[in-house]
Amino acid sequence: HPPPPRDIASGGLMSRGDDGDGRKIFIGGLPFGADEAQIREDFGKFGEIEDVYLPRERDTEKLRGFGFVTYKDARDARDASSDMTG
Repeated sequence: HPPPPRDIASGGLMSRGDDGDGRKIFIGGLPFGADEAQIREDFGKFGEIEDVYLPRERDTEKLRGFGFVTYKDARDARDASSDMTG
């Protein structure tokens, strides 16, 4: 059985990405039904989002279960990362 739906922002691995200016965070453990609108809703509470990248399998176009959120301001990325990791 598939796992029950969950709040995207409440689970998974998060870390600040190696983007040089600290505005990008990695989000792991995303449900395969997640979409960009959901990510923007959950993570937009920390600040203005510049980009959401959700990689997909080449053959099936299914989400790969992780993604990246890039904020306009590095402080928002730090806030999101700190809040989500505990």
